Amino acid sequence: MGFEPMACRDDAEAIQKTKRLMDGHGIELWSGERFIARLGHDDRANNGRHYTRAELIYLRRTLLRAARALPVGAERNEKRQIASSLRALFRNKEWLDTHLI
Repeated sequence: MGFEPMACRDDAEAIQKTKRLMDGHGIELWSGERFIARLGHDDRANNGRHYTRAELIYLRRTLLRAARALPVGAERNEKRQIASSLRALFRNKEWLDTHLI
């Protein structure tokens, strides 16, 4: 897992540039914390998303850091709830067996 920083005018340009970088692997395109698109994922995407343990840990940490930067309120609580749900998934062996790569 890695990332390639890009400067683009808009989402369409970012998607176009990303397609040029693809080498047969799936790519997720993000603008900071905002998800833009998932490109080139294989057929597993039709059966539910598969993750690496590192992706889930990174996502949880990113959500917690973002929540800590926000003032007390609904948006902060939402990010904390999602992070808490991810933590609960780590304790669910059946879910992990199904969704981890």
